[in-house]
Amino acid sequence: MGNEKKDIIRLERESVIPVFKLKLIHGLANLIDNNSDRLEFFTLCKRVEYTVRAWYLVQFEEMMHLYSLVEPVKGARKLEERDLTEEEIDERELKFLGYLFEVPVYGPIA
Repeated sequence: MGNEKKDIIRLERESVIPVFKLKLIHGLANLIDNNSDRLEFFTLCKRVEYTVRAWYLVQFEEMMHLYSLVEPVKGARKLEERDLTEEEIDERELKFLGYLFEVPVYGPIA
């Protein structure tokens, strides 16, 4: 009884599991028996998708606005027009880099 050998499979963590969105949604929807519930699930999926797209659009627009202030050709002139302090300029540069690299910036760079 105590000498039973167990087979162990080790799986590495994956940050992304490649699957087509429609295939996943339809696979999950097929698990729902009630047709009206299935339609509500499709509606929920569309609302989630639109919300995510809207959120990314807002992020992108803010990043492009910040880039317009730090871009090398006309950025300096725009910063002068806004009369920003060095701290405000640094804050906007760090925020832009945070968006660009998707790295949260918690404080000044040492």
